[in-house]
Amino acid sequence: MLGKSWLFLACGMFLACGEAQPMASAAAGSGASKPEAMPQTGSAGTGTGAAGKAASTSQTGMSSSQSTASTSQAGMKAPPPPSAAGGSSAAGQVAPPPPPPAAGTSAEPTASAAAIEHPDAKRSAGCGMPAPMAGNASIDIMGTMRDYILALPQGYDSNKPYRLIFAWHGLGGSAQQVASNWYGLQRMSDNSAIFVAGQGLATMTNVGDGAGWPNTNGQDVAFVKALYAQLQTQLCIDENRVFSTGMSYGGIMSNTLGCQMGDVLRAIAPMAGSGPGFGGRGAMCVGQVAVWMSHGDNDTVVPTSAGDMSRDFWLNANHCQMQNAPVDPSPCVAYAGCDADAPVTFCKFMGGHTVPPFASAAIWKFFSQF
Repeated sequence: MLGKSWLFLACGMFLACGEAQPMASAAAGSGASKPEAMPQTGSAGTGTGAAGKAASTSQTGMSSSQSTASTSQAGMKAPPPPSAAGGSSAAGQVAPPPPPPAAGTSAEPTASAAAIEHPDAKRSAGCGMPAPMAGNASIDIMGTMRDYILALPQGYDSNKPYRLIFAWHGLGGSAQQVASNWYGLQRMSDNSAIFVAGQGLATMTNVGDGAGWPNTNGQDVAFVKALYAQLQTQLCIDENRVFSTGMSYGGIMSNTLGCQMGDVLRAIAPMAGSGPGFGGRGAMCVGQVAVWMSHGDNDTVVPTSAGDMSRDFWLNANHCQMQNAPVDPSPCVAYAGCDADAPVTFCKFMGGHTVPPFASAAIWKFFSQF
């Protein structure tokens, strides 16, 4: 029988795993060091069929066009669960790869870093179409209006395919807070990327409430799938270069999307996040993503151990070795032996539950290599 101490490591709290269960009161996920509630996502891979529903939009200054967001989940594979005891593979899932060897073992890991491919831009159907108005907008997902903010680069060219970066707020935060600085990435992008910030739904927990990403019945993943399908028809997007980042609950959201939309996203950059998958339950994932992660070594909101488990999940999923080498900026390390085009970088820095000062430059450097 698993004890409470194991549950704390697996879920980040002294509670059994379930839907979102924050640990403390919320703070906006805009990079402030103010503590933020520790949420826990629901079981991954459930209830995502809503992505096939028709998505109608209403936006100030834009036409009320409708588009259908359909996403096939055929051929999904299951990366291994986090390295917690008690996990078992569900019937029909792909067997997980063996865990990476423990640090300090005598195994001879592969020394080379993951090879990075640079495919030509894959133009979306929206190339050549008049651009929608940037700013606040909404989309109907199964009768629930979901809000988001769209930011276009200056001098947007409807015939030029741009990177697309989704950015997510923390528990109790807002899309507006994220859009105030886009985690510093818009400045770094030099007008080469389109940015989208989604607004989470009210999340009630046993210790408080606030806007977040519990993904109850797959509602948040359905939101992103439908929104992405709509943006593909409205904007000129490079479909080979779609990314996700966020802090705390936004980091958890990025991990969830990296798992369940790995066939869409090229890379993710969760900060102070956890998951995907909790309590050894594993996560039904599709595709494969490159991963850049950061976590404070004194984070008591989303415990540092949860970040370590998330790192190990992606090392397993991308078949990396534990051998690593320093990369800029310090104290980041890149892991050796990862699958081609699926590098993993982990930045454990001195600090608590906050966005590290080097995040914007490091994340942009990671994203722009693809």
